[in-house]
Amino acid sequence: MSVASCARFVAPTITDVTTWTYLSIANTVTRGSDPCFADYPTLGLDTHALYIGVNQFCGSGYEFYTSSGFVLHKATSLSGGTASVTLFSPLMNLTTYAGIYTPQGVDNYDANPAFGFFVGADGERYDRLNVVRIASPGTTTPSASAFPITVDAATAPPNVPVPGMPWPLDAIDHRLMNGVIRSGRLYTAQAIGVRQNGTTSGAGSLRAGVRWYQLDGLGTTPIVGKFGTIWDGAVSSPVHHWLPSVNVNAAGTLVVGYSVGGALLSPGARVSYRLMTDPQGELRAPTIVVSGASAAYNPYTPFYGYHRWGDYSMTSVDPADDTTFWTAQSYLKANHVYGTRAVQVSTPVPPVVEVSPSADKFGKQIRYADRRGIPYVWFPDDAGDTVKDIRSGEQVGADATTWTPPDTDLRPRVVAVTDSDEGAS
Repeated sequence: MSVASCARFVAPTITDVTTWTYLSIANTVTRGSDPCFADYPTLGLDTHALYIGVNQFCGSGYEFYTSSGFVLHKATSLSGGTASVTLFSPLMNLTTYAGIYTPQGVDNYDANPAFGFFVGADGERYDRLNVVRIASPGTTTPSASAFPITVDAATAPPNVPVPGMPWPLDAIDHRLMNGVIRSGRLYTAQAIGVRQNGTTSGAGSLRAGVRWYQLDGLGTTPIVGKFGTIWDGAVSSPVHHWLPSVNVNAAGTLVVGYSVGGALLSPGARVSYRLMTDPQGELRAPTIVVSGASAAYNPYTPFYGYHRWGDYSMTSVDPADDTTFWTAQSYLKANHVYGTRAVQVSTPVPPVVEVSPSADKFGKQIRYADRRGIPYVWFPDDAGDTVKDIRSGEQVGADATTWTPPDTDLRPRVVAVTDSDEGAS
C-alpha cells in the first residue's frame, strides 16, 4: 500500500510535491506447514481503519484454502510508523467453504461509524451473501462477527461469447466487486447466471446478469432492504452483463457500472442508475459508456478454455461535489487489445427542483440545494413564479403546470473520458 502525505478520507489533493509512504503486511496464514499466497486483495476504508480482504491459496499447487481479512488501525497507518494490524482468518468453513468469499473491504462515507465491514459472496451457496462486522475499529484490538444473509436464488454466471471467436471471456464468478456504505446502508453488486425472465428457473439460455443489493440493519442483524437485477430477456444470443461495481452519492442516487458483451455484441461497458425515490428494485435504462470495437479477441490459445477479462470495474463518487460519479470499465479496443475507459457520469438529482416556501427563505433554500446538488430552486410569488438555475445564476419566469428541466438534467450523461491500452489478457 502507498499512503500520500495529504491523505485524508474526503477530497485529498495530490500534487507534484506529494510524498508517499509505503506499507506492507506480512501474510502469516499457513495450511499446515504450507505458506499461503494472499490473492485478490481488496481495500475499504472509513475514518477509523483500512480493511483488506484476500483469498488464500496455499501449497506448491496454490490450491484455494480460505479467505482472510486484515484490519489496519488508521492512525498508526497514516503516521508513518509501524501500522497496527489485526488478522481475522479463516473467514470460511474449511470443509464446506461456507462463509465470506473474496471479502471486499467496505468504504464508509458516514462520519465516525461504530463498526467497520467486509462484505462478500458465499463460498458454499449462490443464494447467500456474508457481512463481517468489525467492532471497535478505531482501536488496536478490534473484534469480528459474521452474518450470513439469504438472498434470491442465483447461480454462477456463464462465460461470455465474443462475436466470431472460438473462446469466450471469463465471467469470473459470483464474487462482489466492491462495497460502500452511505447513511447506514451498505450497497454492493455481483454477476449471476439468469434465464430469459431474469431468474434462475425460467426458459431460455443461461446468461450473465448483474444483481445489486442494499443491505440494511448493519448495527443489528443485516438484511436485504432492496435489490434488483440487470439482464437481457432476449430469446437467443442475449447480451451478458458482468463485472459490476456500485456507488451512491449524497442525494442517494445509485450508479452501477459493468461490462456487456455477447455473441452479437463486442465487449463494451454501460452504466445504469436509480434515484433514491424510485420504486423497489427499479433501475433506469442503461447508458453506453463505451462500445466495443468490431475486432477479434483471441490473443493466444487459453489454457483453461477462456480468456480472462479485466476485473477492472470501479465506480466512485467525486469528492469535489459528492454528486458526480466516475466509473472505469474494460472494453475491446482493437484486434486482441482491450482498453480501460474511465468516464465521468452526471445523473439527475432527486428532487431536481427545490421549492422555497417564502421570500425570507430564498438564501437558505439556495444553500440547501447547492449542498445537495439540486440544480434548480423554485420561487413562488403572487406576481408570478420564477425558477433559478443555481449553477449559472439564471433566474426566469416559469409556469408550474408546464415547466420542466432540460433533458440533460433528467438523464445520465457521460461528460468526460480518459482511456488506456492494456494489451492482451
